[in-house]
Amino acid sequence: MRLGALLDKLSLTFHHKMGMPIPYFFRMLVDFTQAENPLGDSDDLPEIEVLIPCTTKDFEILPYSLKSVLENSLNPISQVVLVTPEKFLVEAKQRFPDLKVATDEQVLGSQVIEQVVKSVPLSRRGWTLQQLIKMSYSRNSKATGVLLWDADTILTKPTTWINSTETQILMFSHEYHLPYVRNAENYWEVAGKSRGMSFVTHHQLMQPQVLKEMFPQGEQSIIEWIESCDWSTGSAFRNITHMEHGFQIDIPNKSSSEFGEINQIPEEISSEA
Repeated sequence: MRLGALLDKLSLTFHHKMGMPIPYFFRMLVDFTQAENPLGDSDDLPEIEVLIPCTTKDFEILPYSLKSVLENSLNPISQVVLVTPEKFLVEAKQRFPDLKVATDEQVLGSQVIEQVVKSVPLSRRGWTLQQLIKMSYSRNSKATGVLLWDADTILTKPTTWINSTETQILMFSHEYHLPYVRNAENYWEVAGKSRGMSFVTHHQLMQPQVLKEMFPQGEQSIIEWIESCDWSTGSAFRNITHMEHGFQIDIPNKSSSEFGEINQIPEEISSEA
């Protein structure tokens, strides 16, 4: 067993047996010893979509980010979709004429946006809308997987995101904030599924079938979730990703985390806006 998988299993055992968060140093150690492309390569990898939410501030670096994904994704990419606010739509189409470009409003729908405006403080509203765009688009996709990609992130090595048995890699970070996890566990009733790490990263593969379980009624389910959150803590949205992968761990062969094969690209280069 490789070192990263051993450390991951030890940390998960500690987290579940002791009922305590994994210590920060150990989370860092697990993070830095993750495997490089644990799923390997094969001839029958399923196609995926790539979704990149962006605004005008991202347009200069986006060609480099996009090139890195197209060159290094071992899964065939059926299409790349940019999602941007309505006011940037014309510029986005002019700069990226070969890509599909949609607006926030087209992906989310007016009712979801209205609920966000009603429920979420102004200081967190833009970021929240961007994350909801990722979830909503991924849920409705017909692809096997949707790779959510930050516009300022560069992929430096060939990577398989999901294989023919629908086993995927999960990107994780050493961040861990208990209120995010508790919110997810309570709302979706997945107590005990936390791995003691955060899945909030610069890139992550989502499986539409899992998101359909999370939000069975689509837009209405998303609205109900927004209404249920305590937005005063600022922790409400991040728990979606925690829960999404909690669901996957419960589905046979859907998540490589069952086998300790969680992976992140350690050479990722990102520029924080």
